[in-house]
Amino acid sequence: MSRKTFSKTAVAFSLLALALAGCDPGVPSGRQTSPQASAGDPRPLEWYEARPGILRATLDPARARIWALHADGVDVYDANSDQKLRSIALPEWTWAGAFQPCAPDVALGPGGDLVVTSNVVPVLWRINAATFQVSRHELAVDGREGREVGFSALTWSRQQGAFLGLHADGSLWRIDPQLQRAQQIPLAAPVPKACALSARNGVSMQSRQGSFCARTETGEWTIHLAPDFRSGYAHQGQCSAEQLAARAPAAQQRHF
Repeated sequence: MSRKTFSKTAVAFSLLALALAGCDPGVPSGRQTSPQASAGDPRPLEWYEARPGILRATLDPARARIWALHADGVDVYDANSDQKLRSIALPEWTWAGAFQPCAPDVALGPGGDLVVTSNVVPVLWRINAATFQVSRHELAVDGREGREVGFSALTWSRQQGAFLGLHADGSLWRIDPQLQRAQQIPLAAPVPKACALSARNGVSMQSRQGSFCARTETGEWTIHLAPDFRSGYAHQGQCSAEQLAARAPAAQQRHF
């Protein structure tokens, strides 16, 4: 074989080797795989919570919706596509940021309606899950007539069949599902400056006992209610794992 023929053969083998290497999945190609492989996936709730101007955000998994509360009302997003479904104004919504340890809160009712609190007045706003219509509800506050009672933490309790709210002074209140009346549940010790409240809905309904996890600027508190739900006691300390799994989103603890 001549030197010229050998050179041609060597070049051919080299080109073949390069072609095979280009097909080998283990050899890097010119196109890099994006480190954000899940860029097309829906944004997590934490992304909405961290957006500037968002006071609260919560997920309705049954309807795949994210509700985001801000100074001008509520935005509703499709949790699967991140598409904004609509913006909803809250008529006569009153709340305070300065000199208040926590922002107003939001809570999902049993039918998926969103309830929005004021942190300065005993008024609630309900957004209908089916029609997105807003209704305003002035609460009759037992024993606090004429006083400003707002709620900085709110949750739905299946055991009580009602909402439970915490006032900034640490008092606990039961609010009927029709959003007409707030009744105080005396606690042996208040839970001051609570910014989030979650119910242990996994507790047996037959036990007729309520247990809740509250988040405050000083840490976590556990609230236990008596079997008749007419009184309770609270103690500071980390909530149980069961409570932590059900607690409110992190956005509800950012306003300390």
